Amino acid sequence: MSQAFLCLLRLFLDSNPPAVLVGALLTASQLARLHRDNYIPLAKAAPYPHLRKLLSHTEPAVRARVCNLLGNMCRHSAYFYTALDRHSLLTPLIQRCTDEDIATRKFACFAIGNAGEKSDIDLTDADAAKAQLYQCLCASAMKLDWVMCTANMTSFLPFLSVPAALGHPKYIRSALPV
Repeated sequence: MSQAFLCLLRLFLDSNPPAVLVGALLTASQLARLHRDNYIPLAKAAPYPHLRKLLSHTEPAVRARVCNLLGNMCRHSAYFYTALDRHSLLTPLIQRCTDEDIATRKFACFAIGNAGEKSDIDLTDADAAKAQLYQCLCASAMKLDWVMCTANMTSFLPFLSVPAALGHPKYIRSALPV
């Protein structure tokens, strides 16, 4: 299995066409999502520098799929959290919460939520994270697509220091300035 991940890693090169990158990221993401037994070979492939670079790719679909992969890497346990922190992936991931692309924002919130739920997340720029995640909630509520953002952020709400009920669309709308 680790040989397959090593082959997949070659497809994470930013010089590859966006369609190849999206396909490779989707494949890795599904493997991570399926079961935590896939975490070990994925970790051995050491995709972190590639993923960090792809978080700022010009193609929105690539950025969204990187965030999705990172979220699935944190889905079952805190196994990857130390590596994500060590390779400085958390700050650019948090920045994707305010990406111009809605799918990227959604998957970034999903990833941060999973990381927060499965680990004792220690964000050195917690204030920036709170502001960006709250902005994502408000922007999503204003565009009536709040379900995407709030569904992926539920596990991150304790870090925002707001009541869990605020994650419910009814409360988001009532909390927003008119």
